Amino acid sequence: GNSVGNLQDYWDVIESYDIMQGGFIWDWVDQGLLAHDENGNEYWAYGGHLGGAHLQHDQNFCLNGLINADRTPHPALFEVKKVYQFIKFKNYDPKTNSIEIANGFDFTSLADFQISWTLLENGVAIASRALPTLDIAPGESRRVTLDTPEYDESAGEYFLNLSATLSVKKPLLAVHTELASEQFALTSVVLTSATPKTSTNKNLNVDQQNSTLLVSGQGFQVAFDSQTGSLTELSYSGQQILKEALKPNFWRAPTDNDFGYHMPKTHAVWKQVTEKQRLSDFSHKRLSDGSIRVAARYDLPEVKGSLEIVYTVANDGSVLVENRLSNLSNKLPDLPRFGNNFILQEEFANASWYGRGPFENYSDRKTAAFIGRYDSSVSDLFFAYGRPQENGYRTDTRWLELTNDKGRGIAILAVDTPFGFNARHQYDSDFDPGTEKAQRKVSDIFHRPLVSVNIDHSQMGVGGDNSWGYRPHDQYLIAPRDLSYAYKITPVQN
Repeated sequence: GNSVGNLQDYWDVIESYDIMQGGFIWDWVDQGLLAHDENGNEYWAYGGHLGGAHLQHDQNFCLNGLINADRTPHPALFEVKKVYQFIKFKNYDPKTNSIEIANGFDFTSLADFQISWTLLENGVAIASRALPTLDIAPGESRRVTLDTPEYDESAGEYFLNLSATLSVKKPLLAVHTELASEQFALTSVVLTSATPKTSTNKNLNVDQQNSTLLVSGQGFQVAFDSQTGSLTELSYSGQQILKEALKPNFWRAPTDNDFGYHMPKTHAVWKQVTEKQRLSDFSHKRLSDGSIRVAARYDLPEVKGSLEIVYTVANDGSVLVENRLSNLSNKLPDLPRFGNNFILQEEFANASWYGRGPFENYSDRKTAAFIGRYDSSVSDLFFAYGRPQENGYRTDTRWLELTNDKGRGIAILAVDTPFGFNARHQYDSDFDPGTEKAQRKVSDIFHRPLVSVNIDHSQMGVGGDNSWGYRPHDQYLIAPRDLSYAYKITPVQN
């Protein structure tokens, strides 16, 4: 399923010692058989799907490859390719603008490759050039000076991408096939400011109507439910963005590896906290800059902690969302995730983001997913694992836009740290069978008339050691401790 976490960590060890070997991945291909459910929908059959459910079988343990049964790739295959690459780009020196290029092949000269660089400004390529042919022999390395242009760090965030593509045809591989790549951050992360762009001549109106608190300004309206503390309405130019309210979220649909170490049972308290919180305080006040601060505090008795979500509505229509989790016991299990979930109207199904991509990636499986600007339909962000489970995540996101076909919608901007996100036409619960793994199939997942969005501080890694007992490595877990993060929602108008 959704696996192959921490492969780069293993490979760093394997390549550091000449007596080491490893990286033997089980399995190459999902061994599913094409079948049709009672409604005629296709799915990949496994385990007891074909009439043997009453007999001994290993559920989807035959459905554990790096590629689907039809030989299309799982997202993890891109990580494997990246980690396994024989050409290494190392030790970039900004002072000399030079890079070390190492040839890890045993018999192939790098004269068979075209090596090039691309300079990115805020995720967009602004310069690119191919290097002269480099006849670096097998097992050798060379430091090469690059001729990248100067850049102004005050203009944003810069990355340098390196690529090696075939300049000659090889068996099964065409000319221009990329076999190695790397990305180097040239500057620090640039994020949006938490301070709103306010104007004192645009006053915000606050109106309490029964259990609804309305905050409105020129061309927008934001509503909160004072009984639940939730943000329930977000309307720009008369168009409602939200379909369901913003909610805290500490849970993910279990992966195959999660079931392997009984996470749905051992970590069930975080699912309980996700499904129910107790509002202990709800308040609002006008700040000196004219913005409206709305605070909802929740008691989380199952984990003996508390969560505060603070919304600051500015008169430019933006909403700053701050999450503060505190007073957790360190004896609790790790958090599967810490974030917010909210449901948008179905039409906001065009996604653009600046972060890692273009394919699915996680905290322990993102070496191959370079930071850049990407576009996708929400439908294509989803990945259909043979047994439905957590899927479609993207990490280290600076901003995300979700718009309709008229170019209107919202942007979510990272404030204090990049965030991770899902955006799908399904609820998270659609991928969750409960505490026990079930014989579910891809045809059980259907398109809902909505866009479910997770904006997370983080989500635990997917793991990769094995699928029968090992957790993700410690550095990719979310320890129970005080945690906080913030993001800003702003309108997008064409």
